[in-house]
Order: sequence, then structure tokens, then C-alpha cells
Amino acid sequence: MHGACQPQTPVHPFVRATIDQEELRNVDAKMLLIPAVASAQALTVPPLVVGQPAALAVTGASPGAQVGWYASLAGPGAGPCAGAVCLGLASPIQVLGTTLADGSGSASLDLVVPDNAPIGPVSLQAGAMSGPVGARRIELTQVVDTEVLPLSSLSDDFESGVLGPAWTVLHPQLATISFVNGSLRIVPTAAGLPSIWYQDGEGPLVSQRIRGDFTVTTRALAHDPSGAAPPVSYRLGGITVRNPDDTVPGTHDFVHVAVGSGDPTHPFAVEHKITVDSQSTYAFDSVPFGPVDLRIVRTGDVFELSFKLPADASWTPSATYVVPQMPATVEVGLMAYANASPIDLQVDFDAFDLSP
Repeated sequence: MHGACQPQTPVHPFVRATIDQEELRNVDAKMLLIPAVASAQALTVPPLVVGQPAALAVTGASPGAQVGWYASLAGPGAGPCAGAVCLGLASPIQVLGTTLADGSGSASLDLVVPDNAPIGPVSLQAGAMSGPVGARRIELTQVVDTEVLPLSSLSDDFESGVLGPAWTVLHPQLATISFVNGSLRIVPTAAGLPSIWYQDGEGPLVSQRIRGDFTVTTRALAHDPSGAAPPVSYRLGGITVRNPDDTVPGTHDFVHVAVGSGDPTHPFAVEHKITVDSQSTYAFDSVPFGPVDLRIVRTGDVFELSFKLPADASWTPSATYVVPQMPATVEVGLMAYANASPIDLQVDFDAFDLSP
């Protein structure tokens, strides 16, 4: 894996070690024990997706308590005990890490679910140890039963008519976002710089944060309000991959593949574009008016852009960009923009498909 796909800050691995009955007996030596009695503590677990970051959270612990985080692929059950208190997880139990609760009794653990984590059920529990040696107070959270999900679980067919919690909207004031006949529709509400994806400008983007390598595809139809091709020039929509860390003017990095009206020589076309440090380069491939499948494949620092018509059997390469500026975790999503008024552009996306 290329360097750009390594974590930017240290995170706990999803599974670091296992804990057994003998280790549980040695509370003070190991400081890893969190067996349990009922308490006001609560554990929150976000969706666990292979290869993706996840932040576990505990509330209600004693301020300054040492919090241990545990998981079991065997599910809930009568776990190892220390005295009269026992973990609520079936053995083998895996140690995710230990952290300290803050002054409000809250603690968190940032981890990355490994690429080779088994898809399926997993149970998690956390607990806090506080008090002086010889008078330890040990409290457990509830057991949370959840699943390790594949990357494809972040795909969306938009049939629900709502955006799920994994989605965010960049610059929501620059577009109207709706659902029409099972498709996501983005309609820009502002035209020209700085409200378009060019140079130091950024348009609207409906995106998710994705870590590591991926393939993303969509089928996009760019049209005017009457359903005809949008007028020339530069009214497009498609897939954008953006560096979320570049918030200072002059530092924006993104790549995109989009379809819509190009220039007078390419009245309807697929556009491929790279922007590094807010300097953009782009080109067009003419296509007939209608829906077009778009794809970006990330492998480390390399981004391969391609397209095909719905009747085509294979993808047509559009561009390959090497972008070492991209971090491990990027924003990946759908966008639309118009370079001039009247905007005369609506872009319908029938799905957002993710795979490793």
C-alpha cells in the first residue's frame, strides 16, 4: 500500500491481543481488566466497515478512570471473571485498547477496522477502573451486538429518498438536493467561481469519507429543466474525490470525472479534471446525450478515471492521475456545477456504488 494510504495519526488496531482468565486475575499488574457490575456507563459503537475508521465512545465513567475496550467474535456470553465480576463477552476476548476518561467521564477510542476483518457479527463492551490500589471500582457498559460490514455497505441506491448518516453535504447553500424517481438529483443554485469545481473554487458535494483503496461508480444524467441536453458551456455533474484537509485557499486538491455540456467543440461530453494546490487541468471526451456510467478507482496515490455508455461492455479510460497529496481518508461523492447563468442544469444519479 502506498504511503498516502497510511493513517495520518496513530490509531488502535481493531484487534491487538486476547485476554484470558489468568490475565483477568492480575488487575493491578495488567490494568486491562474491565469486568462488570451494573452502572450508568453507556457504550456507543458506530457502523464498523472493513478498512474504515471508527470512533467508539463511552459516557458515564468516573472522571480519570482507565477505560478498557473489548470485542468478541464469539458474541455475548459468560466471559472470564475476576472475583465476582465477569465480562459479558464469550471467549476468546480481544483487547482493542485502553484510554482515560476525561473530567466529564467520557472516553473514546479511535480505531481502523482491518481490511481482513471477518464480515459478520461482533460484540463489544467497555468498562472503567477507578479508585486507589486495593479499593478498585470496576464498572462495565452494556454489551453492544453489531456487525463488521463490507465496504459495499456504504453504497446507496437512493430508493429510500433520504441521505443516511454516512453522508455529508459540502456547501449545501450552493445546491438543491432532492430525490426524483429513485435517483438523487443535484441542482446548482449558484454559477461561476468560487461556486464551481475549478481552480480555487468548490461547488456542492454530497459525499462520504472513505479510507484506503476503493472503486466508486455511478450512472449520471445531466440535463436542463426540460429534459434536453444542458446548454454549452461547462454545465456538468459526476464523481469527485476531494482532500478534506485542504481548507486554506490555494491548497485545494481534487479529481473528478463528470458528464454534461463541455465547450463548443464538445457540446456533450465526459470531463476529466485534476486540481492540485488549486491549479486545474481538464479535458473532454465527446459522448452522445444520455445517461453515462462514471467510475474512479483509487489504488494508493493513483486515481484511474473512466466512463462507459449503458450499452457498452467495457469501460473507456479517461485519465490516470497520480496525486501524492491525497491523504488516506478522502471525501468521495457526487457533485454538479454550472459555469454561467442561467444555470439550466439538473443532474440525476441513479446510485452510488462502492467496492474495494
